[in-house]
Amino acid sequence: MAVNSNLTQRRYFMLFGISLTLLVCLLYYRVLGFEFLNYDDVPYIVLNPFVNTGLSSNNVMVAFSHFHLGNWYPVTWLSHMLDVSLFGLNPMGHHLTNVLFHIVNVWLVLLFFRLVGFKFYLCAIMATLFAVHPMHVESVAWIAERKNLLSTTFILFALVSYVRYTQTGKTSKMVWTALMMALGLMTKPMPVTLPFVLLLLDFYPLNRIPSQASAKEFLRQLPKRLWPLIREKLPLFGLTVAMIAIALASQQQANAMDAGGHLSLVHKVSNALAGYGQYFIKAFLPINLAIHYPHPGQTALLNWLAPLIFLLTMSIVAIRYYRSHPYLLVGWFWFVGTLVPVVGIVQVGSQAMGDRFAYVPYLGLFLAVVPLVDSCLNSLIGQLNKRTKLAALKITTPMATITLATLFATGLSLITYTNIAHWKNSVTVFQQALKATDPNYALFSDKRYTGELNIQPGLWTSYYYLGKGFAEQGNYLEAIAHLDVAVQLGPNMPNSHYDRGLVLLKLNANQQAIKAFRAALDVDPSFSAARTALDHLDSN
Repeated sequence: MAVNSNLTQRRYFMLFGISLTLLVCLLYYRVLGFEFLNYDDVPYIVLNPFVNTGLSSNNVMVAFSHFHLGNWYPVTWLSHMLDVSLFGLNPMGHHLTNVLFHIVNVWLVLLFFRLVGFKFYLCAIMATLFAVHPMHVESVAWIAERKNLLSTTFILFALVSYVRYTQTGKTSKMVWTALMMALGLMTKPMPVTLPFVLLLLDFYPLNRIPSQASAKEFLRQLPKRLWPLIREKLPLFGLTVAMIAIALASQQQANAMDAGGHLSLVHKVSNALAGYGQYFIKAFLPINLAIHYPHPGQTALLNWLAPLIFLLTMSIVAIRYYRSHPYLLVGWFWFVGTLVPVVGIVQVGSQAMGDRFAYVPYLGLFLAVVPLVDSCLNSLIGQLNKRTKLAALKITTPMATITLATLFATGLSLITYTNIAHWKNSVTVFQQALKATDPNYALFSDKRYTGELNIQPGLWTSYYYLGKGFAEQGNYLEAIAHLDVAVQLGPNMPNSHYDRGLVLLKLNANQQAIKAFRAALDVDPSFSAARTALDHLDSN
């Protein structure tokens, strides 16, 4: 009987995994016809000389020995090189690889939750939410976010290996966990929080920290029981420390941290708290999504006070009910903890938040919320069966949970399908970004409007790259309109002036183009492209 049961479970696992694969393909097949984006895709791949020439011994050596564009991502670079070797610079192949990695991650999520002992229908729900969530579109449809997909693949392999280690006690499984973490760190620093996630899993559902008869006794015994679990993970903590040092060095070399240099720690923390609130809200109401969310700078008090109160309340509730609902504590602190490196306390780049940063943290939310809903429905159905004639309908908890999850996942899938279309090219993706983040963009787009617009300075990124996108399409009037705004928002950004000058040349406004190139050189005297363009105009 046990053999037959195991075979049945494996069949369910395979059938559901195949179903999710087909669902992902149905949602994402259109990305195969999408272009490289001028925001990161082009500099990462198309114009990157050691990537766009494909795999070679020299390129592999450069990937491991140098920082590139403020990052040390050798394994990510290798994956892009392999794509170039296989597909050239045809974006279809690069998009296909991203979709395949997302499918692999969906299978690994399903496997991980099954290995740690969740009922299959709960595993299926959590894997489905991971597969179809709109916040994950950015990671899949944006070629440059290969690093996010790939790092998550290694994180999930590490989680599966660690579970096997706790089940078998084989040291080789722990070595494999460390290897997967190391490879993940060489794709993106996101796995730095992995040792902390493993400690949470030790508490639940692996139950390597047994609960005592009372909370007081549990806390008294906790240091004694916790130390062996920390000790076995010391090599993983060592990898975390090493990667933090490498990441800070690479970002500082590229001046990627300058964007947050004018912000005090108080402002960074306030934006981080507001970010937690936004990530939580978008898990359940994923609307107004954008490739770039402008940093608000000095956030208003109420913008971070409410999320702070919410974070503290949820943390207290999770701790208070850790005995009856341990998944709530583990899932909640997985969500909170894995967002720490990317939530903006250490500001890297100009964004306030990013959809891509939720790819791993949302697994924690799913772990907390799905079993909690299932438990609440179980209690509700039990009460209704006692007080009403509902028992005659034979409604079970799995039926109720699956029905509710199906409705929610269907809604998410429809939003995802709609949002994917925005990633077709640089124009569509940044038009959506401005519609989602700039309340004045509708007025800006209305050529009849002649009033003055109060546009947030943080929107420079979206206006600049949208202007470039229009220029690449040959729509120079729209390009100059957006680049004019970009110059106003970022007068100290030499690229704004330079690209504006190139567009002015296309419009035969040579004198204005000369002024634009000179403005670029005023900001950055070493800007060789602007110098070359100016010399060419002067010689004519």
